[in-house]
Formats: sequence, structure tokens, C-alpha cells
Amino acid sequence: MLRLTKNFNIGQPMNMSSWFNFYSFDVMGDLGFGHSFGMLKSKQTHWAIKVMSNGFALTAFAFPAWFIRFLRAIPGATKAAEKMRKFFVEQMENRKRLHGKFQDPDIMHFLIEDYNKASLEKQNKLDHILPL
Repeated sequence: MLRLTKNFNIGQPMNMSSWFNFYSFDVMGDLGFGHSFGMLKSKQTHWAIKVMSNGFALTAFAFPAWFIRFLRAIPGATKAAEKMRKFFVEQMENRKRLHGKFQDPDIMHFLIEDYNKASLEKQNKLDHILPL
């Protein structure tokens, strides 16, 4: 609330939907990756959130599965999705390196614990789903 009063003129209209999104994704970043996306500080939507939102927008059209495969075959059509996948993999690798170093466990702590306790066969299956 203090940030809002510092950065904006009191009594002037503002897009609270954006600020709620900034707050929500920063909290999700804290809980999932051990750090926020910095959106409240930058006052801008993180590029990865934009890519994710654009991808969700495509689902509104209910394209058949074959059409999505067709789009993936077009050179450059999946550039943003590939950038997002690389970002996610990087975030997960960073989070795995930090595993056990937080005073208060976050959500990923328990998922990583479960993964580490799994058999090698199960880990290989999980790695095949999304190579990390």
C-alpha cells in the first residue's frame, strides 16, 4: 500500500488489476522459486508472465491438437515458448541448487524432496516429461 501511495497521485485513477497481478505473481515466484519476479518493484509485467498469458489466450480458441502440432512445425512459431521453457528450466535448476538452504521451506522444497526420494526409474520418467 505504501508503494502505491508513493508512486501515484492520490485521487487519480489507477489500474488496480495490474497491481494485483504484480503482487500475485511476485508472491508465486517467492513461493515457487525462492524469489519474486520483481514486478511490484519494476511496475511492469515480467516477460515470462506475458509469454504464459499469451499462450493461455490461444486455448480460448479450442484448436484441435493436430493444429497445435502444425503450428509447432512452423519455423520460429515456438520461439517464445522455447524461451519460456529455457527460463523455467533455469529457474528450476537454480531452485534445486538452493534446496535445503531456506529457513522456511517453500512449495518447491516439498516437490524436490519427493523427486529426490523417488526411484531412479520414476525420476527418469519425470525427467522425460520436462527435462530439468
